[in-house]
Amino acid sequence: MSYCVNCGVELAQGEKCCPLCDTEVINPSSPWRESASRPYPVRLEKISKKIDRKFFAALAGIILTIPVIITILCDLVAARAITWSAYVAGAAAVLFVTFIMPFYFKKYYTAPFLAADGLAIMLYLLFIEMASGGNWFLSLGLPIMVMVTAIITADALILEKKLFPVFVSAAIVLFSVGFLCICLEIIIRTAASEDIIPRWSFFVLVPCVALGISALVLERRKKLKDEIKRRLFF
Repeated sequence: MSYCVNCGVELAQGEKCCPLCDTEVINPSSPWRESASRPYPVRLEKISKKIDRKFFAALAGIILTIPVIITILCDLVAARAITWSAYVAGAAAVLFVTFIMPFYFKKYYTAPFLAADGLAIMLYLLFIEMASGGNWFLSLGLPIMVMVTAIITADALILEKKLFPVFVSAAIVLFSVGFLCICLEIIIRTAASEDIIPRWSFFVLVPCVALGISALVLERRKKLKDEIKRRLFF
């Protein structure tokens, strides 16, 4: 039994070079022979790390369809019509667009996918309004979803593209959260025919602004910023 002088791997009798590091083997007592048996596989098996995204998406879609079909059948048997099961089908459609549809693409496109998620939820809310005979989508559901989708998409793009330093990006996200809460309260109070002066949203806005300003100050303090990054493993 002999070993490679470079990497120490076990060598077969009559080995010409190391199979691991390709170092030449010089062993006068065991010259190289082509027919020598080796203690390792002749062919290296390669395991593909790539996931068949489309297959996974199709499988997940089929699994998601099963409870929809079951609920529709139960609804038809009990009520002889599609009533409450339509809500289940709509929710499943939203889940499909949000979590499964991106797997059909090779890359996650942040803005288009988040916009599609927001649109799917808007359509589902519109369906709920129409099915329940309500009158709240245009005054409440649509403005809220447009505002939330726009701000989340903008924040996601800022974080994904790394357009700003870490603490500046954190400050922007915090400011946007406070701004979103102010807008949500104004929309809700307008839909309820109340005055548009924000109240509860200030309790969110004030700490968000304070934390955002703190993040901006930290960005200018290089030593403190580096210490925080080191401790948080940024």
